[in-house]
Amino acid sequence: MVLGVTDLVLRHDTTCRICDSYRIERLYELMETPLEDQYLPLDRIDESAQRYPLELALCANCSYLHLPHIIEPQHNYERYLYVTSSTAGLPNHYLQYAKTILSNFNNSTEIFVVDLGSNDGTMLKAFQVAGVKKILGVEPNKQIAYLANQQVPTINSYFDKACVLQIQSLHGKPDLISANYMLANIDDLHKFLQNVVELLSSDGLLVFETGYHPEQMKRFMFDYIYHEHYSYFSVRALEYLFAHNHLEILDVQLHQPKGGAIRVTAQHMSGPRPISPNVKTFITNEEESGIYLPTTYHSYFLDLEKIKNDLTILLDQVRNSNETIVGYGASHSTTTLIHHFELSEYIDFIVDDNPAKQNLYSPGYHIPVRSPMSLKQENPDWILILGWQHASVIRKRIVDIVGPEQKVIIPLPSPKKVFSAELSNVYSE
Repeated sequence: MVLGVTDLVLRHDTTCRICDSYRIERLYELMETPLEDQYLPLDRIDESAQRYPLELALCANCSYLHLPHIIEPQHNYERYLYVTSSTAGLPNHYLQYAKTILSNFNNSTEIFVVDLGSNDGTMLKAFQVAGVKKILGVEPNKQIAYLANQQVPTINSYFDKACVLQIQSLHGKPDLISANYMLANIDDLHKFLQNVVELLSSDGLLVFETGYHPEQMKRFMFDYIYHEHYSYFSVRALEYLFAHNHLEILDVQLHQPKGGAIRVTAQHMSGPRPISPNVKTFITNEEESGIYLPTTYHSYFLDLEKIKNDLTILLDQVRNSNETIVGYGASHSTTTLIHHFELSEYIDFIVDDNPAKQNLYSPGYHIPVRSPMSLKQENPDWILILGWQHASVIRKRIVDIVGPEQKVIIPLPSPKKVFSAELSNVYSE
């Protein structure tokens, strides 16, 4: 069935989803895009033809940066192809993450851990390796939950009231709830946190990582803005949100996965653990950097338009020389990057390491996605690194497949032409 705009629940919020304020400032309107992970087979490509508004807005009251145009979550997750283990370096990061968090518990091997938005179970497997015996995942995508269940126990469900009651009745209250790179994907944040409060043990911890836009903006990582990410959190906005739901933030730490993220640890309000001075430090730094001010974003997007223009000039030079260009990376962010920078006309096809994406077609422009091994057969003149945040990892793949002399284009944070052997000097993770 072909989905049209009337089939999707597209809502335009005019008040803040955190504080209900009407003081919403429209910051910037990106190019409209399809649902970003709708990589489809040839006989279904029309399903990704519809494009939807992609606009960024800021609440002047609580500093919540968000998308005012919301597509109902179910329509994203029904076609979700992303698996956590496919993100370069993330499984190893999760193992270190698990060990660090477990140091908060005296007898960590005996605690009960629930991972929300557990995807393929990568985080749960990290807890297992670290010695935790009782683990449980909650994953809304049926296919991914089925795959995860081959290795770790996983409930196929949204994290709603029924799910909370099911976990409590069968397993009791968890000592630790983790929720990584999914808080930004939650529509009703208050209901989500209310469910966390009800499920979490009285002295338990909530720990999550989420993209941190003040850090990502420094690298012009605008392509993490897409329909599935409803929220772009500052620590100040999180503190406001958590306090409203009887939770308090204990600590905030900056980490590098996904272009810059924060790890946030929280407990029930007035819980037993002390609050780190890091929380106030983050908020002070945010104030000083101006991320609560609309003018900061206006300047940012003006700079972004210059980058787009520079990249277009570079790609036109290549095309005018009758040289071929292939993209590397078929992710969610690729959809934003290709649409907003208008790159489709330059790219013959895209390669991606995730087998689930191969032999499909990209959202909207229907660019074919192939295995990276096709680079050897096609021998393109240039490879445009669409997954530029992972350039150092992609460099190794390119060198292994086609050699160190392959010509490569990096689109961000500033457009560059280099040889594949030089990629590690341009960007390192």
